[in-house]
Amino acid sequence: MYNKRVNNKFCILPWISLSIGTDGQIHPCCQVVPFENPDNIRDYQGDEYQKTPNLNRLRKQFLAGECPSECSQCFVQEDQGGVSMRMIKNNAWKEVVEEQKFDHDPLSLVEFDIRFSNVCQLSCLTCEPLFSTSWYQYEKENPISKEKKVLRSFENVESIDQFVKDHGSHLRLLTVTGGEPLLEPLALEFFHRIDNQNIELNLNTGLMLPESVLQKNLDELKKFKNIKVAISLDGIAQHAEKIRRGLDWNLFLSNLNLFKKEIGEEHLYFQITCSSLNAGSICEVLNWIHTEHRSMLIRTLLNFVHSPRKYNSQLASPSQKDEWMRSNHSLLKSKLFQNLNDDEYGHILKLLAQVSTFLQSAP
Repeated sequence: MYNKRVNNKFCILPWISLSIGTDGQIHPCCQVVPFENPDNIRDYQGDEYQKTPNLNRLRKQFLAGECPSECSQCFVQEDQGGVSMRMIKNNAWKEVVEEQKFDHDPLSLVEFDIRFSNVCQLSCLTCEPLFSTSWYQYEKENPISKEKKVLRSFENVESIDQFVKDHGSHLRLLTVTGGEPLLEPLALEFFHRIDNQNIELNLNTGLMLPESVLQKNLDELKKFKNIKVAISLDGIAQHAEKIRRGLDWNLFLSNLNLFKKEIGEEHLYFQITCSSLNAGSICEVLNWIHTEHRSMLIRTLLNFVHSPRKYNSQLASPSQKDEWMRSNHSLLKSKLFQNLNDDEYGHILKLLAQVSTFLQSAP
């Protein structure tokens, strides 16, 4: 039984959350190091999803005050003074953490993180075939498979119907990534079937899809009472097209404007993936956001590339890291940023501090 007074390593996610990869592998969240012997959603049904051998083991370890090796990323972040997914989720479900008597059995599934497929029209340099079908043409760079393969977590509409029947009434947070989820027909089927009034939908998109396909998705997404959309943005214009191969900057801008019109700018935010390809130009991206979509600036978030290792900015030389940070701070002090308000300036400093902390951390 969990006792919050003596166990400060506890994480609620193995009790209330599932994260499903494009290949159907089951984990409690997207931060977990993949299990050595992973479980797959296709081998289970109903509440069995939450009772796999790996999830059962994690719950036992957390109840015992242990730090599962698969959860090392959170504990490393905390040791470095950062805020981890474990801390965020324990706080988000604070009342449950403090009042619930936890044992080895899971609670109702309330958070669901799903990659419906690896279907994607982009082949970003920092990605791989597991997350993008467009990557297979670059087999020599990343020889994972000899043939193009579409991976899908749910096999068909019937399996989605069954999942919604078993868990739909309990879900409160739905996170959908990819691939490009707006290109996956099964994602649209899921959106159509789920309760769009009592669920918060968090969606990630690269915005590279035909307007007709985007409009069909927007018609469904508009029905959600609570929605947040992360727009992937790693560079501006030609720099963006270089990092995110297959991206058309003009189409990106057109689709972004359509999203703003249909969903509302207040529901959108940019997410920058920091790598050795753009670590020195983070402020260039932030300046563009400030100029073109100012209200979205303070909602902009960062994440960081760990693999492929050649794009892991932590592996750069000390002099290169210093040059990246000088470049960012130099632009921040220039005339381009003169009319920032206190909140905007503070947010940019916070993002740059995250970059600096990541660069100085061990890979």
